[in-house]
Amino acid sequence: MFARNARPTTHTPTTSVLDNDKGNGHNALTGKPLSDGYFAILETRRKLPVHEARAELLSHLAAHQVLVLVGETGSGKTTQVPQFLVDAGYNAVACTQPRRVAALSVAKRVAVEMDVPLGGPVGYSIRFDDRSTPETVLKYLTDGMLLREAMSDPDLRHYAAIILDEAHERTLSTDVLMGLLKDVLRRRPDLKLIVMSATLDAGKFQDYFAGAPLMQVPGRVFPVGIKYTPRPVDNYVDAAVEQVVRIVAAEPPGDVLVFLTGEEEIEEACKRIRDDVRALPPPACTYAVDVLPLYSSLPPAKQQRVFERAPPPRTPGGVPGRKVICSTNVAETSITIPDIVYVVDAGRVKRRVARTAAADTTARSRLRRCRRRWQPTRPRRWLRQRRPPWCPTLGSQTTAPRTAASSARPQTGCRSPAPPACRGRRPTRPRQRATPPPPTPPPPPPRRRHLRRCR
Repeated sequence: MFARNARPTTHTPTTSVLDNDKGNGHNALTGKPLSDGYFAILETRRKLPVHEARAELLSHLAAHQVLVLVGETGSGKTTQVPQFLVDAGYNAVACTQPRRVAALSVAKRVAVEMDVPLGGPVGYSIRFDDRSTPETVLKYLTDGMLLREAMSDPDLRHYAAIILDEAHERTLSTDVLMGLLKDVLRRRPDLKLIVMSATLDAGKFQDYFAGAPLMQVPGRVFPVGIKYTPRPVDNYVDAAVEQVVRIVAAEPPGDVLVFLTGEEEIEEACKRIRDDVRALPPPACTYAVDVLPLYSSLPPAKQQRVFERAPPPRTPGGVPGRKVICSTNVAETSITIPDIVYVVDAGRVKRRVARTAAADTTARSRLRRCRRRWQPTRPRRWLRQRRPPWCPTLGSQTTAPRTAASSARPQTGCRSPAPPACRGRRPTRPRQRATPPPPTPPPPPPRRRHLRRCR
């Protein structure tokens, strides 16, 4: 919410059922009795790796203003850490996400876990869709929406704690937010900030926030088998389509997630997979297969289709259907797609290059390889079937480490001159800089060479 809805921030601890079995039987946020489904989900929450670090996290946050939290994918950071802060008494918590689909899906999941209606104590704010009220205590929003709020309320007085999730993405809005928050933290000693990610260059961010403490949450939920191709592939889209059709025809039930680089490749792959699966003989594929795209420019209603269950069996007692999802790096972190068993990694990702208008398709980094392999490590249907998921990687085991960079390239270092977001915030005091420097400042504009005409 904006400054007109601001209210004083307090840190009065509330009674948390995480510490006991039943609490007082009532929801501290709504005053209504807790449902049976709440306690069933609570048992799963207690088994997450991040739950064991709850006391340590709150003690670090009580002693320091900024905390850098690094935890592996599947540890429960995105859903559990904001709830820890609400239970500790922070009555206005904002958690940023780099993409709309992540903010929307995570907000729905957390509302179910906290047994509250979406749009009440738990809400979200994305472009063209805001489901939050002045009574919202936990809000998931995109980093761009928090930047817009900062333009109306430079000190972000409404929030008691802010969580920058998926900081490893190094998006333009996230880096600018870090610069703004570094300035806000000086003026608001009561504000708490958590910089959170699955894989992060922690030392750089600790130095940027004046020696903020580092906390690590180790442990994956389940192992993942990795299979490489015998040799590098010439056309990774063709190889990905062939691998998916092979999984549909010969592998046991389980949904498939395919990583590609952009909308054009995804739409082409989806069409080819549908045609090839339809051409399979009946003994090879006797069940329904839904092929779904997922990328950032897709309408939100179509993005939400990937979270639906696979088609049911065509006949009673028959083989259940299967989902095939072709996605960009949107599905790497934050969102959890149910029933994923197979991950086909094309080994490519689009990144921005300095002083270049178009994106460059390059080999993905080692960090992205790890995150993509960990997508099926969340507790899903494969656990009940007692078989681990596996990740076919379209690249040989010897060439993959040599073709990958070590970390993501920040967008603020890939644009020249400084983008409009860096220039959007006006000074609020005389002699104040319009925008504090982000962790990676943008490059200077190219020098103009004035040619003198010889006379």
